[in-house]
Amino acid sequence: MQQRPDRLSNIEITFLISSAILGVTGLHLPRLASQIAPQNPILATITTGILACVFLIVMVALGKRFPNDTIIEYGSKIAGNFLGRILGLVFIFYFLFTSGTILRSFASAVKGILLKDTPLEFIMITMLLTSMYLVLNGISSLAKVCESFSPLVVLVLSLVILLSIKNFAPERVHSIINNDIISIVQSIPHIAPAFLGYEIILFIYPFMFDQEKVLKYSLYGITIPIILFSALVIVSVGVFGIDSNALSMYPTLEMTKYIEFPGAFAERFDIFFMVFWIIGSFITLSCFYYMATLSITRWLGLINYKPFVIVLFPIIIFIGLLPQNAYQIGQFLKYVGFIGIAINITIVLLLLISILTHKKER
Repeated sequence: MQQRPDRLSNIEITFLISSAILGVTGLHLPRLASQIAPQNPILATITTGILACVFLIVMVALGKRFPNDTIIEYGSKIAGNFLGRILGLVFIFYFLFTSGTILRSFASAVKGILLKDTPLEFIMITMLLTSMYLVLNGISSLAKVCESFSPLVVLVLSLVILLSIKNFAPERVHSIINNDIISIVQSIPHIAPAFLGYEIILFIYPFMFDQEKVLKYSLYGITIPIILFSALVIVSVGVFGIDSNALSMYPTLEMTKYIEFPGAFAERFDIFFMVFWIIGSFITLSCFYYMATLSITRWLGLINYKPFVIVLFPIIIFIGLLPQNAYQIGQFLKYVGFIGIAINITIVLLLLISILTHKKER
């Protein structure tokens, strides 16, 4: 893959952010939302997405104050060297932990659905090797892959939603709509992992070609998964009902099995969907892998991140092998959500401190 100058266009920013979010979670998000917020999974999903939008705006505002640095560098400038170093370690752990969890979730789904006799370790290693090759080629190559394949992933998810409407029963949705604010707020940390990934904006700001329009195109990027995930939960509840959704391991995949094209054009739409879900998962994993390697590189004050792509490879595999069953994978995803929210709150505090202390790169 040919190396390109590390300057990202506006459209690449949009697809980088949407690609970092779209991925593994879409396969089981309707089940997660139905289990965590059975009173109103739809509103809980939409609320979590809107909250992610707010945090993204805060991150862009903070990045504009330090346009030539990543969060690892300007975190120390704002909070001091000691606290900034600790914050950097938290970011490194978060991205490593999330990468391992994404990798394991992907491998478990592929093994359970497609490759039942294939060792889990083999699926994980081959997936991460492919991701490593992409990350080694730099942010510009990663952005180009996102720009090329993310529209196809979005198109296929949109088809799943649109073609499932014929099996949609509105009364199933009406029966669960209420204003239980407490349950919605309590569900946010559990649903949050589905929308995490927009933190990549904290690392790619120095690579942007047009920094003046970053907020506009970043919001475009996060709006795509918010609309798709919310629609996915709505349609899934309308097709299966809240109880069946909560019991199904992969409700989105189950919906694809009921899709029929006129004239038997595509009898196995579920296989077609899985191909693009694998592509989406690969891109999401690559985004977090890149953030993990760039975090530790900048934390150590180095420039060349490529050696750490190889160093972190076995660590991510090790983290991915820690969960012993589906329940523990779910617990790991919950931890990802809580850590992600804590980091987002920290970013808000950093922005406030930088404004109050007038810290800004001139």
